[in-house]
Amino acid sequence: KRSDVVLTFVPAYQALKSAPLQFSFQGEPWPLKTNAYTILVTLGETEAKGEVTFISGAPDVSPVVTHEPLTHADWELAQEAVEFAMKVGNQSVLGGKFMDNGAGRRDAFSALYDGRGSCRMGKDLKDSVVDYELRVHGIKNLRIVDGSVIPQGSPYLALPEVMALAERAADLVLGEEEEVTEKKTPQEASPVVTPAKVESAFSIQMLQKTVGARAALMKMIFAM
Repeated sequence: KRSDVVLTFVPAYQALKSAPLQFSFQGEPWPLKTNAYTILVTLGETEAKGEVTFISGAPDVSPVVTHEPLTHADWELAQEAVEFAMKVGNQSVLGGKFMDNGAGRRDAFSALYDGRGSCRMGKDLKDSVVDYELRVHGIKNLRIVDGSVIPQGSPYLALPEVMALAERAADLVLGEEEEVTEKKTPQEASPVVTPAKVESAFSIQMLQKTVGARAALMKMIFAM
């Protein structure tokens, strides 16, 4: 089951009023003068719906996408989540004081989209792009290995999911290569040179060994 709310700690100041984009952290020139952190509030799943309007049949004319990010029920949950985030921040051992930058207003919320699910995996080519081994339906020797194949997006950062996906894809590709080599006759097979096994510097196993199996994402990033 998805979490209703996800709080993400960001070691940077989010200046909504001065930033060129609503969710840009470029509100101040470098070096930053404001020493602060931000707690981003993300709703796990909303009831919001929108519409797509095709204003032209021409392929080079983009459709108009209208999205209403918050329904009344979503807004009620959002206000409660923002209040909780403020409570967490005010009780933080990091200290400091709350900075009112306009966050938490209804117009400060926006839809979160990162492409997960746009090339989703599945059994049927009618509703998916790749199969469960990441192979593109109907095309030989082509795989997609990125966040787009994850069937459904989540309110969490995609990094752990993509790392696990990449590890799985590597196993699939290496397994296929070993299978092809075994099927060749002795005359067809090329001399095989077995390279020395080198442990990846950024493998999931290394991270678990360094920071533990239940470490937070930021701890994993700093460990890298």
